Amino acid sequence: MTFPASSPRSSLEVREITKSSSVAIGLTICFTGYIQWLENMECMFKQDDFECYDKSAVKPYVNFFDSFFIMMTTVAVIGYLSPVKSEGGKVSMIVIMVIIVVVIPSQSSKLVELIR
Repeated sequence: MTFPASSPRSSLEVREITKSSSVAIGLTICFTGYIQWLENMECMFKQDDFECYDKSAVKPYVNFFDSFFIMMTTVAVIGYLSPVKSEGGKVSMIVIMVIIVVVIPSQSSKLVELIR
């Protein structure tokens, strides 16, 4: 039994795959940074507030990687029990969920067609 040889990818297919991947990664990184900034914004301007700098308090948005983890888990479970507290953060999570529901299926169908 012989298998058909796979044809080399054309530059257009490679370009489309690269573009789709870049858009997904770029949106994720931008929204992660934006959510981190929104959630830490109140502590940026309160230099002497003890709550913002209490080492024993649990702060989910301490660094970018914690925010990235929260973003990925929120996306994976479609927003269930998101720890976002600010109004701007909640609106941003709604926007990212709408983008994910609309963009990801269309992009993934394009990628599947290109891979075939």
